[in-house]
Amino acid sequence: MFENSRYNNTQLMYSANSSLAENSRSLYNNWAFAYPVSKEGIELWLDFMQEHIFKHLPKEAYLLDIGCGKGEIVKSLIEKGYQVTGLDISEEMLNYARENVPNGQFIRDDIRFCKLPSNFDAIVSSNNVFSYILTLEDLTKAFQNVYSALGKNGWFGFDLSEGERASDPSNSVEDEFIGEIADDYVWLQHSSHSPDGKSCQVKHVTFRLLNGNWERSDVNFAQRGYSRSEVESALEKVGFEKVTIYDLAKDFPINILKDSRIIYVFRKP
Repeated sequence: MFENSRYNNTQLMYSANSSLAENSRSLYNNWAFAYPVSKEGIELWLDFMQEHIFKHLPKEAYLLDIGCGKGEIVKSLIEKGYQVTGLDISEEMLNYARENVPNGQFIRDDIRFCKLPSNFDAIVSSNNVFSYILTLEDLTKAFQNVYSALGKNGWFGFDLSEGERASDPSNSVEDEFIGEIADDYVWLQHSSHSPDGKSCQVKHVTFRLLNGNWERSDVNFAQRGYSRSEVESALEKVGFEKVTIYDLAKDFPINILKDSRIIYVFRKP
């Protein structure tokens, strides 16, 4: 398909010493226009959060969505009457979010380092956002910032892939390929897992037809899974109290993601 096409090749591949934030930002800046959104997944996520968090909140509660992407969850929550802020590391994702949700508030920042007001009634994050944080130290920093941004008795709900399960011999770890082909773009992603299944290296390539030319962008990045004990310990270290932990693969009615994510619901006392 591309052998006879002219394209510009933008290399966005980083070394191990490059910024984690830069890798994630580059990925989603280049992928934002074609980033797939699962309406079914959003509905299931919101139903779960309604049952475990939202039903406990006051009307017009203040909410923060970390890794808000194009703003689909922000939009749904605003329609339910909440006052919602979306936070994301990608400028391009937030451009789409502001277009999709003109009455939403959005912040571009890194949850590990940002300073937020301490008035949110609940903070949520979906789509494995915290897996882009590659050290337990940085994950704890992120949790500390979430804790600081919550008011008294504030709620925190998020999902995160579990690392330990992949080392179970009954659960084989294989390379994964996903992608999409359209008339004016193609994206492909290859995930190569470590032998213990706790981390993966991902190669993402996007081809986009612009002004008659195919433009190519490449981004390499990493993701990491964390065991439940690691996550619980980090959350409790910064002061959170456990409410519930939910196994997506075992407990969710329709595991459309077919992965080993755990949903955590904790609360600030």
